Amino acid sequence: MELELERLAAIVGSSDDAIISASLDGVVLSWNPAAERLYGYAEAEILGTPISITVPPDREDEMQQNLETIKLGRAVDHLETERIRKDGSRVPVSITMSPLKESGRVVGISAIETDITQRKQVERELARSFTLLRKAAEDRQELLRRLVSAEVEERARISGQLHDDTIQKMTAAGLRLEKLRASVEPSQASELGQVLGVVSDAVTRLRRLMVELHPRTLDQDGLAAAIREHFAIANEGGWMHSLQDDLSREPDPVMRQLAYRIALEALTNAHKHARADQIEVALRDEGTGFTVTIWDDGIGISPEQISESPLGHIGLASMRERAETANGSFTIGPAPEGGTVVEFSLPYEAQAERFPELEGTTPPVTAPGSRRPPRGLRP
Repeated sequence: MELELERLAAIVGSSDDAIISASLDGVVLSWNPAAERLYGYAEAEILGTPISITVPPDREDEMQQNLETIKLGRAVDHLETERIRKDGSRVPVSITMSPLKESGRVVGISAIETDITQRKQVERELARSFTLLRKAAEDRQELLRRLVSAEVEERARISGQLHDDTIQKMTAAGLRLEKLRASVEPSQASELGQVLGVVSDAVTRLRRLMVELHPRTLDQDGLAAAIREHFAIANEGGWMHSLQDDLSREPDPVMRQLAYRIALEALTNAHKHARADQIEVALRDEGTGFTVTIWDDGIGISPEQISESPLGHIGLASMRERAETANGSFTIGPAPEGGTVVEFSLPYEAQAERFPELEGTTPPVTAPGSRRPPRGLRP
């Protein structure tokens, strides 16, 4: 028994935590070396003193409630609070208090008190860091909104100029040529007819460009409708197109514009560079976000082409950057049945989603074609 008591005393004496015992009326009965280091009181000067000497005035009610809990035979676990040192400074501590019993009767209090100053400092630094991250994320999203808004406004301005000036003038020139053709010799009329064909074709292409620059369908009817409109306008070569729309709702204006521009670039690349005959698009709901998958049966893409990013005037790097700036993802690679598959994910709403500790989560990202694919991707 004596040996066991010596062992317990050695453990208490060598502990890095303050270990204190007190009577039920709060008088200090024992005080280990760690308590001396934590509070600055030597054992000799603190024994027999009320433990309240270490309790700040604004924590006295808390201490009294804890004493009442101990008297009922219940422990107080990991209470984070503050205490006062001998020099008057306050120290954050974590306290576990347990009842001391004799023959089943509570006769005193045992407390283990840990200095958590360093942890609190880390928590404050983390809080400051998360505040900065939140502010940076909010600033980035605001910049994204402004960039998209500026892009939309500029596209609308150019589209309006095409409609109000260039197309009107070319249409007027075509009418004059048509009138002139009716008054000239047949041989000249044939040549004018060829010129009229060129003018008409140019007007058609300008109207198509006008729609692609500022598709009103995107704002009025949504992402799927705008992609279908693009199919109808771009289908000069007789390509086969299909669209599977499983979105539960429309993305907000910023995400809708981003999704349309990335999809349009991918579709243009498939038409111009991949020499595809068939293109399939799938819009799929992912909870807080959505995924767009675009498959074509063209010549495919090699790893070297992906790393070199040769496609289109914007290029793969810019497409990926657009998606990732919006807290989304972008992938491209060979499809299981040949051709190329482009897949990107975006949140439904522009927000700070890269930091789960802050707000929301990023839509899940998987390799191209690993989700339920459009028909052309299925094995």
